[in-house]
Amino acid sequence: MPRPCHCALHALAAIGVLSAACAAVRTLSFIKTNYLTSCNMKKRYGKAGNWAVVTGASEGIGLAMTMDLARRGFNVCVIARTASKLDAVVEDVKKAGVEGLAIPFDFSTATSADYDKLFKELDKIDVAVLVNNVGVNYDYTNYFDEVDLETDLRLLKVNTEATVRMTKYVVPKMKAKRAGAILCLGSFSAVTPTALLATYAGTKAFNLAFGAGLHYELKQFGIDVLAVSPNMVVSKM
Repeated sequence: MPRPCHCALHALAAIGVLSAACAAVRTLSFIKTNYLTSCNMKKRYGKAGNWAVVTGASEGIGLAMTMDLARRGFNVCVIARTASKLDAVVEDVKKAGVEGLAIPFDFSTATSADYDKLFKELDKIDVAVLVNNVGVNYDYTNYFDEVDLETDLRLLKVNTEATVRMTKYVVPKMKAKRAGAILCLGSFSAVTPTALLATYAGTKAFNLAFGAGLHYELKQFGIDVLAVSPNMVVSKM
C-alpha cells in the first residue's frame, strides 16, 4: 500500500489553516461592522464635534441615515426643502436622546448668498459627519435631447453643486481637528450604462469620483471619505 506524501499533507494542512484564518477575519469584520461600529464612530470622529449634518434628510436614505446617526449618539442637523417634514424628523431624533436641528433650504434654487446664510447657521455647531445625500431625478425617463435644459441644469445644481459646496465648507474645519467623516451618495446608475437617465447618472458618477479622490487626499488628515452606490430605493426625489 503506497505511503502518503508528507509534503502533500502539509500543503493541505496549510490550505486548511489559511481558509480558517480567512473565515475568522471575515467573521471579525462582520462583528465590527454590525455590532461595534456604533461605539467606534463616536470615538473616531468625536474629536471633530458632536454633530452630524444630513442633506435631503426628510425621507428615504437621508431619513434612514439621520436616525442611524442619532442612535449612534450624534446630534443631527437635518437640511431639506420642507420645514414641516424636517420638524417631524427632529422630533424623532430627540426621541433617540440627542439634539436635533432643522434648517429648511432649497438646494435647487440656492444662490451663493443663500449658502453663506446656511453656513453661518452651521457655524453654531461642530460638524463631525457630513452626509451629502440631497438629490433629484427626472420625473420620468426620457431621451436626452427631449429633456429641457432647465431640468438637466437642476440635476447638476442639486446633485453635484450641493455636494461640492457642503464639502468645501466642512473640510477646512475637519482638517483643523484632524478628524471627520464625509459620505457622498452615488448610484448604481453611476457604474452601469443607464440610457434615458444620462444626466442623472452623470451626476452620480461625479459624486463617486469626487468622493474617491477626496478619500486619498484627506485620509492623511484623519478624515474618512466614502462614496457609495445604492441601487433602487423608493423615495420622493
